[in-house]
Amino acid sequence: MPIPSPEQLIDFEREHWTTSPGTKEELVRHELGIPLARHYQLLARAVGDERGIRHDPLWAARIRRRMSDRAAERGRRSSAA
Repeated sequence: MPIPSPEQLIDFEREHWTTSPGTKEELVRHELGIPLARHYQLLARAVGDERGIRHDPLWAARIRRRMSDRAAERGRRSSAA
């Protein structure tokens, strides 16, 4: 299966925003044909990519913000340990 486009990745994330982690992993493998870790790598690129931003600027910004918040939280947890 080819690598999903930035538009496909953002659309998938929008559709499955509140899906539980285990279910989301199954959906990513089934619908996109890639492992969950690869999905997040490609999604991070997609929300910074001109095509992804142009496709859906609101969701691209929302996903970037969520990724940034989670990275900051991981940093706080690792510095507190």
